[in-house]
Amino acid sequence: MKFSTPPAFAADIESREGIVGRQWLDALPTAVLDLLHFENVLAGDREPWLAIDPKGLTGDPAFESVAVLWNRMEEYGNDPRSVLRRLAAWCEAAGVAREPARAWARAHIVEDALDRLSRATGPERDVSAHEFLVTALVGRP
Repeated sequence: MKFSTPPAFAADIESREGIVGRQWLDALPTAVLDLLHFENVLAGDREPWLAIDPKGLTGDPAFESVAVLWNRMEEYGNDPRSVLRRLAAWCEAAGVAREPARAWARAHIVEDALDRLSRATGPERDVSAHEFLVTALVGRP
């Protein structure tokens, strides 16, 4: 891939994480839904909540942490701490450790930004939301 201007925050993956997830890859496989976020959890009839659109993956449960961060971004305002609060709430509810969740979220966000910059044109090249999320996730609670 060639980029006319790689985002400055893309270096976060290599400088802070090395190969993201390496220390968690030896964990026992766990079923993960992928894309478990606000728009894919509905009120149900048989159970109080129903998760829809599962992708049926196995891996580190923290892998899917980014999905909850992408939706309803307007609720963050300009406060990066709100990203950390939402991630902390998701981690607590899902029983997932925060640091792996942060690392996976950063990896997904940077990967998506690099993909946009390599393929998209016009407004689709805007990665300002990506930069906001990665900057928030690099901060410490």
